[in-house]
Amino acid sequence: MSNITAQSPIRYTIDNLNSTASGVICTNSSTSIDLTGAARVTAISVPRIQPAKTFIYLAFRVNSFWGKISTSGTFSAFTDQTLSYDNLAGNGNTPAELEALSDVPALAGQRIGIAIALASQDPDNAIPSCSVSFTCLNDSQRLTMSEYSPVYALGQDSQLISVKAGSSTNSGGNVEVLAKIISPDGADSGWKSLESLAGQKAQSIQFRADYRVNALNSGSAAVSQAYAVYSDGTSIVSGLTDGEIISLTQDWYMPVKSCRLTVRHAPLVNATISASVCFRSKPVIVQGEQLGIGAGGRKTFQVTNSRGIRYDTFRLFFDGSQIYSGFELNCEAGRVTCEAPEGVIVSCDYEYGWDQETWENMTLTNRLSQTDYDVSEFRINHSGDNKSVCAVKLTLGMTSGRITNEVLGTGTGRAKTFRLTHRILDGKISLTSNNSALSSKNWTVLDDPQYVSIAAPAGQTLRASYDWISETPCVYQFAAVFAE
Repeated sequence: MSNITAQSPIRYTIDNLNSTASGVICTNSSTSIDLTGAARVTAISVPRIQPAKTFIYLAFRVNSFWGKISTSGTFSAFTDQTLSYDNLAGNGNTPAELEALSDVPALAGQRIGIAIALASQDPDNAIPSCSVSFTCLNDSQRLTMSEYSPVYALGQDSQLISVKAGSSTNSGGNVEVLAKIISPDGADSGWKSLESLAGQKAQSIQFRADYRVNALNSGSAAVSQAYAVYSDGTSIVSGLTDGEIISLTQDWYMPVKSCRLTVRHAPLVNATISASVCFRSKPVIVQGEQLGIGAGGRKTFQVTNSRGIRYDTFRLFFDGSQIYSGFELNCEAGRVTCEAPEGVIVSCDYEYGWDQETWENMTLTNRLSQTDYDVSEFRINHSGDNKSVCAVKLTLGMTSGRITNEVLGTGTGRAKTFRLTHRILDGKISLTSNNSALSSKNWTVLDDPQYVSIAAPAGQTLRASYDWISETPCVYQFAAVFAE
């Protein structure tokens, strides 16, 4: 089963008469979904969030043509190949039509594209979303299979906080996710259960998924995610600083007036996630600016426009041939120093007018709780003009505090595990049994610092005092939609 990620952004247009927002997201022409190894495509799944008064339609690209899938699984090309919302809504497939299929011969053995049309009659409060996956059979069927992830480098002195995976199975299918780590001294742990790796030091980690079905066509299994939360180096998360995730900066080539951001993240208990956006004016592109004539020695030339030069757009040319090394660029002063042969024309290309990033806070408009994750939606309307260059930023915050005399329960005369309200900071905690201090020999903080194992006399009331820190916020995925 393969999850599909769209390659092009959604751009929403809003009808001023009815306030309906609609848009199309699609794989681009250079990106294909590879189903060439599939002898059969036996199912199409469209997991989705589709509130009332929202709409989802899909189309497929097969052999360079866009079209829909019929009830028999064959392909029919659109007469109009324009990927507009109206075309997909009038001629494409609904998610229910695709999920009713049990055989899709039109897609088997193909490289395909996907387009998804989304619309909402109440865009301020309800936005649909979806993904697409395929169940395939290949030419050499097996009842078991193992899939390996890349090896992820964590840093020489990193410690795993937690290692987890999400999966789904049906009709007798089964999947087990394992991982192995390389410790700082180079030792290989071998494949182990994810839970056993929490708290261990590692410089890299790799995941393995072992799939099994009882018989051909008897079931399926899929891994939706596998991830590790870890601390890097000797630093300790204290709740006093925030982590940041900043998107790539994108020029939309049109004035942008609003942004809606959707974030899928681990459930929040005490940690926080906030969002902000940066709107900037489009830079000016300069091509073929003549700087001067080479003198055979090292010489400094002045660029005409020195305000906000973007260093990675600067290109230097001698008589029209690009020079890739041997020159120095001072973006602040707009000066370039190079050793040009005598008599050659020195010219350059560059972009200038890049404003400093100014981040505007976005408003949290909705938060939905799912089984294993939350979805937060943020929004902002921008009043400035001629801002087409945008980026979004997520700020991940941790909180901390102090708990005094939290009642945990009663002793049992033997070791028992108790769950605290918060996670213990730095493993430091004091415990009492009937208001008398309990020796550290009688309790142990477990790998998950929200749990402590205590051996205390039966019937005595147990209390805990400790400094606490929130859970580590974890973002799985985010998507921003910008509109005029």
